[in-house]
Amino acid sequence: MELYDGVSAKYYQDIWEQLCDMAYLNERVTEEVVILPLNPMFFRNARSFPYEITFDYTWDIYSKKYPDSGIVPELKKLHVPLELIDSLGVQTWLKHTFPNCLVTFW
Repeated sequence: MELYDGVSAKYYQDIWEQLCDMAYLNERVTEEVVILPLNPMFFRNARSFPYEITFDYTWDIYSKKYPDSGIVPELKKLHVPLELIDSLGVQTWLKHTFPNCLVTFW
């Protein structure tokens, strides 16, 4: 099993699935979702990342299964690596879906 910053791809997929569960299924709703870096230099030094550990990968699966996401005002904080969630479509979707959420990157 290949590791990314010391954890498997499943670790990141589980976190992205929680965001999508909140948005599309209104399940596992929480006020805060945080990914803490085990090795902050991992993301700064990597040239590319496998698609499977990005938010886009999980978001694509959910958006094909479910036509629309809801609005989730309960999420207040999202702290994630910019490199895994960095696209214009994702940023727009996050602002719309989680209107009360402060998104910070490391």
